[in-house]
Amino acid sequence: MDQLLNALHLHNWYALAALLLTLGVQVFRKAPWSSDLWQKIPNGWRWLLPVLSGAITGFTQAFAAGLDLPAAVLAAIGGAIGISIPAMGINSLLTESPVKWNGGAGGLPPALALLLVTCFALNTSACSAPAEDPELDPVFVLLCADIDPGEPPHPCCAGFALGNQVVTANHCVPTDHATLVTRRQWVETSAASEPGLVVARDAGRDIAWLTAALDGPGLTQGGPVALGDPVRVLTAWGARAGTAYERAGAFWRTNADTDLGDSGAAVVNARGRAVGVLTQCLTADGKECDMGTGIFVELP
Repeated sequence: MDQLLNALHLHNWYALAALLLTLGVQVFRKAPWSSDLWQKIPNGWRWLLPVLSGAITGFTQAFAAGLDLPAAVLAAIGGAIGISIPAMGINSLLTESPVKWNGGAGGLPPALALLLVTCFALNTSACSAPAEDPELDPVFVLLCADIDPGEPPHPCCAGFALGNQVVTANHCVPTDHATLVTRRQWVETSAASEPGLVVARDAGRDIAWLTAALDGPGLTQGGPVALGDPVRVLTAWGARAGTAYERAGAFWRTNADTDLGDSGAAVVNARGRAVGVLTQCLTADGKECDMGTGIFVELP
């Protein structure tokens, strides 16, 4: 069920993809080099063109993000639903509207109509893909002081609100006090830090729980992780998609793209519920994580 819900997850760029697909279908219908081919497609089967286009788009995006074949196939289902159905709806809306694609009486010339839809698609994309993803609202940034006390604190780890507490990796808080800032505040002001106090630790799992002032509701804890489950790592720089593909006790390896400094980030399942804490990655040069080596531990 989680995999199916993940397939139906609507991405911010689906709105632009649907509008561009609408534009592409209209060009295919009216262009001299393709209109004859369009007419050869039986009326009852023309819906396959946008559906297959949406499915291919969803599959390609998921596969490029590092998901395995079953997860990419499910993403193709999500793309077919989340992209093609809105595209067909927009097409029907335009067909019934005064803006006629054939440039006939009472309508707009085809070139102008296509230009307007393109501009609308780009503007809608800007509105539908805001810089701040609400999914990242529970993310915190942990600030560490440099050796030079005159230098400002810098982000060294991540954390996340879970219930009414902040959770991070235990090694990120060697003392009982930490300096925290919400991700939104960090992106907008790079300031407004607040103190956090460690109230519990699990050194074996490398997890620490802190009390801190929360701006809103935190994540909800999910159930156990299974091999091949799709997961997302909520870092200070964005959500990274991957799968849980190798297990050692309570620890899992994920192929989600992670960086040094992401320790303590939330690992969520397809329903957006917290299932783990990113603890480390493998690195050959000590400067960046090796691909597919992020390690997270399940929440107890």
